[in-house]
Amino acid sequence: MKDARRFMWHSRPRLCSGKQSTAEGGCATCFIVIVVAFCLSRSALAHPTLTHDLKVIVYPDHLTLQAKIVLTEIDIVNDFADDSKPAPDVTKMHDAIAAHGDYLLNHFHVSINGADIKGTVRASTPATQPVTWDNFEDIESAATYTIDYPLAHAPSKVRIAQDLLKEYGRMGQPWIVSLVTEYRQSYQSEFTEALLTKDHPIEIACTWPAGASTVSTATTHLSVWHTARDYARHGLMHILTGYDHLLFVAALVIGATQLWDLVKVVSAFAVAHTLTLTLSVLHLVHVPSSVVEPMIAASIVCVALQNVFFPRQSKGPTRLAIAFGFGLFHGLGFAGGLADAMSDMPTAHLATALVAFTIGVEFAHQLLIVPLYCLLKPMRTRATTATIQLPFPLRLASLAISIVGFAYLVVALREGHA
Repeated sequence: MKDARRFMWHSRPRLCSGKQSTAEGGCATCFIVIVVAFCLSRSALAHPTLTHDLKVIVYPDHLTLQAKIVLTEIDIVNDFADDSKPAPDVTKMHDAIAAHGDYLLNHFHVSINGADIKGTVRASTPATQPVTWDNFEDIESAATYTIDYPLAHAPSKVRIAQDLLKEYGRMGQPWIVSLVTEYRQSYQSEFTEALLTKDHPIEIACTWPAGASTVSTATTHLSVWHTARDYARHGLMHILTGYDHLLFVAALVIGATQLWDLVKVVSAFAVAHTLTLTLSVLHLVHVPSSVVEPMIAASIVCVALQNVFFPRQSKGPTRLAIAFGFGLFHGLGFAGGLADAMSDMPTAHLATALVAFTIGVEFAHQLLIVPLYCLLKPMRTRATTATIQLPFPLRLASLAISIVGFAYLVVALREGHA
């Protein structure tokens, strides 16, 4: 059972004329080499995500991690699930859960005052509720692991990092694993929440007041600033490692003949993906990944081939409708993993996380759109009263993007029906 969080064309190509400057020709050649090399290096594009829960308590003499790991990860590593059966095999599942403890020890990296320390799995517990294929990927069906790290003395600085599923990929892309983390020192009555990802570890600065005693229960303190920072960063990395979204946006930029046309089409895409991202996180809309991922792949093929065969339609209502329609599915793709991460947030922090994640997504898009538009400006389309033509190098780049999009579509359809 593998996680799956992910689914109009007129004029002949015009070869670069003799009037084209040497600089423009060199720019075109460079651009084509980059695009073709990039596309051919990726057999598929979706970036799969997983979200776990983690609770950290720092004591003077030991550190405890309590991790809720969704069964999808345990299956990826231990390969125990058989979709052909009417329900997961309980015995195999429990054996896999027990075996996964050693994997966690090797992929949680804890250091105290700069020195790495080793932990021990004290307990691994399956979910109390019955596990079915319908709830297999839910956090409520996750296995709980308690890991203890002995300390020689009270720490002043704790650093926790993770590289879960670094050895595994799906559809040509590495897994993005995030842990919604709550941490505190043993005497504190509030947890602080943060998002632990592979690229951004958690660091806890510890102080130990004299006479402080251990608190057995605690509430969770949510910082608006920390929420905004973590989810903006998460949105940024989500796009920078999500080549499906980047290639779709690149195809939109290639087909835009004027800056205003680009602004309109990118705005339509942004409105659409923000809408479905929000509705999905609020659990108001759910579309199976077997539909979403093929539609995202189809969006790449559609826009890229439109650039090749129907460049006249790369501006105006047709392109806006395509950007908006497919943008709805890209928003569902963005939502992968976020619904679980944000499910227990208070309304104000949920709104903050959504806005921050969206800002991170849009900033990542602009990191592609602005340089790419400037790079293509020397080759920008010449408009006539009869037609709109796209230079041959840009058509070739669009064709390369469409080929990779088609490869992704085939893989997405195959996995969706597996």
